[in-house]
Amino acid sequence: MFGNAKYAPQELCLASGSRLIIFSDGLTDALNVRGEEFGDERVVECRLGMDAGAEAYDIADKLTRATADWSAGVEPFDDTTLVVIAVAG
Repeated sequence: MFGNAKYAPQELCLASGSRLIIFSDGLTDALNVRGEEFGDERVVECRLGMDAGAEAYDIADKLTRATADWSAGVEPFDDTTLVVIAVAG
């Protein structure tokens, strides 16, 4: 699909206790009944509303539920991938 795309390896050092959230545009592009996208800002707001030490599973669960609540009554048009990594202390 992206035959001319070029990728370079990157290294990222995360502090102990950090959480890394990786998601596809299916999460942020989820529409509500008014046609509004869930958006990056709501992802950030949702995470900031959680305990800083929240477990990866709980973060993924809350983001998934928040997106589902946002788009209730609307047929999804894209798949969603969500990965949350908790860096051990």
